[in-house]
Amino acid sequence: MRKLILFTIAGMLSFGAQAQDLVLSNYTVNHNGNTAMGTIDAYVTIENHSPTDSLFVLAERTVNNLATNHINLFCYGINCYPPSTSLSPDVIGLGPGDSDNTFKSQLLTGQSVGVSEVKYCFYDQGSTSDSVCVRFVYDITVVGVEDIAKDATFSNASPNPANRFTAFTYDLKGNTQNFEIQVYNMLGSVVKTVQVPQQRGALIINTAELENGVYFCSLVSEGKTYLTQKLLVTR
Repeated sequence: MRKLILFTIAGMLSFGAQAQDLVLSNYTVNHNGNTAMGTIDAYVTIENHSPTDSLFVLAERTVNNLATNHINLFCYGINCYPPSTSLSPDVIGLGPGDSDNTFKSQLLTGQSVGVSEVKYCFYDQGSTSDSVCVRFVYDITVVGVEDIAKDATFSNASPNPANRFTAFTYDLKGNTQNFEIQVYNMLGSVVKTVQVPQQRGALIINTAELENGVYFCSLVSEGKTYLTQKLLVTR
């Protein structure tokens, strides 16, 4: 009986150690971008920490959320798979102590605002219960800070979060064309447009009719976005 108990405990310890053989590294969870970016890539390195065993690793995707017009696909080894593929047809072999950095999760933004989230799990082909997972969150806004024109200024919203109203200060720096503030929801739809009446000053926007959520307020003229600020409406 004592030998049986010792054998059982040893087996449990061996299983626990095996569960730690597959490790993920060199990855970033949050990826921010803007609608001018066609694709955003996320990477992860897969490591075999076993000193003795080889692993044959599959990759499997779970889509937690895809914003409108967003498409996700992944590459593994030498192949990239269509968006409809969630389980890798290919298996990556990792010897003891080996690693692989060929995995890539790619988001096609469709030039659309929104937040998309996907999860990838990696497991040994011979033991599907022994898996490690990583989550990638893609946050796509209307325009990135690096794309802002330098000839106009547009402040952060205040108050933010807003309840019934919020306000912006601005300075058009001598631009004579007509400006407006466009308010977008998370789906990229314009839900409110307010004309800018003069070269500089403060502009109050009524948010009472907006639903709770995240919005993007852009200073726009003749189809050109000069600056975008994020606004949270909550009551």
